[in-house]
Amino acid sequence: MNSHPAIPEGPGSASGAPNLPSGFTGTFSSRYVDAGQVRLHAVIGDDGPPLLLIHGWPGSRYYWRLVMPALARDFEVIAVDQRGIGLSDKPEGGYDAGTLANDLVGLMDALGHQQFSVVGVDTGMLIGYALAADHPERVVRLALGEAPLPGISLPNPLIVPDQVMPVLAMGGAESLGAMTADTMRLTADDVQTLVIPGVGHWLAEQAPEQLVAALTEFFAPTPELVR
Repeated sequence: MNSHPAIPEGPGSASGAPNLPSGFTGTFSSRYVDAGQVRLHAVIGDDGPPLLLIHGWPGSRYYWRLVMPALARDFEVIAVDQRGIGLSDKPEGGYDAGTLANDLVGLMDALGHQQFSVVGVDTGMLIGYALAADHPERVVRLALGEAPLPGISLPNPLIVPDQVMPVLAMGGAESLGAMTADTMRLTADDVQTLVIPGVGHWLAEQAPEQLVAALTEFFAPTPELVR
């Protein structure tokens, strides 16, 4: 595995993350992982089916901090800083969705995960969609939210690859609401809708408990998931 030694996540770690939830530092560690063309920084914790969390702009893996401890009860949680963000490498190029998705495939290869599930929000939705479209054999389940997909919208969607895995389409009622679900139904057959009342764009920070409950149910371990 092309992964550097783990360092406990917290104020004294390589990432120096402040104000983490209780018990976070005992569960999660900070790692630098060689993912092919770039070295990515990820915070990884616990055991179980692998669940990759993809943040949006202008966030980092820190966006997920409030939901990670609860998700780690059932999954191996992997929150990554994308290329150019946080503690990951910052090359001059390679910031299209396809390249960013391939970075994450390299990350999961290095961590030894042939198959995994994915959550992506904001720009992480575009990256997660690209990952699932280009590597459908790798992604078991896909949860996306709070961003439009360029070229895939009513009333004139482009022809796009069908998503063969189940999709959870998420939104805040005070933000995009069911727009993600409406969009994903243009390209996927098995779409579930989650609209969280009274919540805006920042689902994991504004409604962590509701989001954890929905993700835990949707990503319940399935026999086809190979670690």
